Amino acid sequence: MHNSKLIKLFKGLSRSELLEFGRYIKTPFLNRDDNLVKLYDYIKKYSPKYDSPKLEKSYFQKKMSKTQPVKDRQIHDWMSGLTRKLEDYLIYTELQNRPLSRDFVLLDAMKDRTMDELFFRSIKNIRSKLDGSPERDMFYYFNQWRLRHEAYFYGVLPQKYKEEKNAGQMMSDMDKFFCAVKLRYSVEMMALESKYSVKHAIALLPEVLKEIGKHEYRKNQLFKIYELAIELFYDDKDEIYDNLEKLIFEHLHLGNTAEQYSLLNFLLTHAGRMLGEGRERYRQKVFDWYVYNIENQLILKDGFIPAPHFINVVYLATALREIVWLEKLIDEYSTFLNDDVRENTESLARASLFFAKKEYKRSLRTLMQISGGDFSYSLSVRTLIIQCHYELHDIELITMECVNLNRYINRNKSIPRPIKSTVKDFVRFVKMLCDAPYKKELTKELLLERLENAQGVRAKSWLSEKIEELK
Repeated sequence: MHNSKLIKLFKGLSRSELLEFGRYIKTPFLNRDDNLVKLYDYIKKYSPKYDSPKLEKSYFQKKMSKTQPVKDRQIHDWMSGLTRKLEDYLIYTELQNRPLSRDFVLLDAMKDRTMDELFFRSIKNIRSKLDGSPERDMFYYFNQWRLRHEAYFYGVLPQKYKEEKNAGQMMSDMDKFFCAVKLRYSVEMMALESKYSVKHAIALLPEVLKEIGKHEYRKNQLFKIYELAIELFYDDKDEIYDNLEKLIFEHLHLGNTAEQYSLLNFLLTHAGRMLGEGRERYRQKVFDWYVYNIENQLILKDGFIPAPHFINVVYLATALREIVWLEKLIDEYSTFLNDDVRENTESLARASLFFAKKEYKRSLRTLMQISGGDFSYSLSVRTLIIQCHYELHDIELITMECVNLNRYINRNKSIPRPIKSTVKDFVRFVKMLCDAPYKKELTKELLLERLENAQGVRAKSWLSEKIEELK
């Protein structure tokens, strides 16, 4: 049984769903085969891991054979029967959680039974639900088209419903659905091109962009958002980004959850790339993105803030001196971190907060309490320790920590090469900062020029600030 579809379905159930399915399978109207109930009860005993050796067909067959002879084929049939019942339960559950899907299934049932009045009343009700929702994404237009399609091809329409047979409106809804889909997928493909340098051929995009220029499309700002996103891909002007950012934050409700994530991720990807190219104004943009996503809980994954995102926003808040918001992040949102990373991540955040408040000794004491974790924690801790020692003018400890950090990244084979490069560049600039007062050739102008030309240096904004302080 271990590799059967049935066990894989059981593994996907939560504890409450497992118990609810038990009540479902034991309801006479839904199941009249007691053998399926016995199989359910047998499998349930080995939840939630379902890895017991006794979950083999032979064990269950032996148990069932105590009262009557049972053949292997019967076990196979019971497994198939229970699999079907579990699939039916999942469909039932999804329909309860998705009212619109339930409405369309019911619409099909009415259509098959020629319940004219109920069918067209349901179409009107579904249309009202769609129009009452704030969402105006591709699924909105898809469902509007689907209603028009169902009404148009209903069969012989009673005279009182003749107005529902509207081919022009059906085509218009389909056009909007097609344009919405084409624009969203085009932006997704362009984002992949930017990230992985993979070229995609996008057919009919010029025609779609021309179509959405019509007045009827301007009622929905989502079309304008995608138009600007595509424009930004070809022309990365700050003005286009600012307009796009404003529109997305103002009209994010027009898309469903998945589309909201895609649009916000597009902003982050572009802003991150611009920041990587040295366009410092985008540091604030990336920070604003994190603030919006965290405060609206859009960044949660399975109910938790991913630790890398949490650490990224800590770095940004520190660099931008957003001390008040950093305190809020630690006090209000640390509880959204997964238990296995919370202690280290919160300690690193507090150490960064103390650093931003120029309480360098407190920052060092907090950093010394961090242990374990993967290399990303170690690199963050070691980098911040060096920054603290620099602010405390402890040249001897700076030198020692720089040597230790270089040794660490050279020894650790699990650290990706690009990350090693950013850390080594950080160490190199810290050494030049320490040497600058004693070497006339290391002028402020030279160091700033080198830093500007360097790509992806760790703590780049802090390094720039320290170079500016040189006499």
